[in-house]
Amino acid sequence: GFRGVTITDGLAAGALGRFGSIAGRGVEAARAGADLLLCSAKSPSTNTPSEGIAVLRGMIRGISTHELTRTGMEQAAARILALRTQTRMTQ
Repeated sequence: GFRGVTITDGLAAGALGRFGSIAGRGVEAARAGADLLLCSAKSPSTNTPSEGIAVLRGMIRGISTHELTRTGMEQAAARILALRTQTRMTQ
């Protein structure tokens, strides 16, 4: 099976609006196996991390309610760090 890092498209994409809150979309993406969740500022001029903060809070809530597992999140983080290391070695 696939052993790499899975990355979402922007969780705030307009077409995803019918799938609940940005935090809920992050949890669902993680439950589906996404490792890296793409969040962006609502406006380039404000450059606030509000989306990322909302998703982070959703992930924490997901772990506390057992929708997500801490082990799963740690495994995703390990895959991301391995990719980061591998990318540095090829530069």
